[in-house]
Amino acid sequence: SASKAAARDGTPSADFINERLIAREKARARRDFDTADGIREQLYKAGVEIWESDAPRTPYPGERVWRTRDGRSG
Repeated sequence: SASKAAARDGTPSADFINERLIAREKARARRDFDTADGIREQLYKAGVEIWESDAPRTPYPGERVWRTRDGRSG
């Protein structure tokens, strides 16, 4: 629904973001990288950026973080 997909200001809701991130992780687990990349692009166009750290020397290797233009993150 529209209310689930976007907050009042037009930014995606946390439920929508989490739903898409779960779908992306499932696609990655299946090694379906085209779908995973498509979901990442969909989120980016909606104002959500995903940061992934695969560097082993970072404080949290493998950490994934998302942030929206309005400052929310998870």
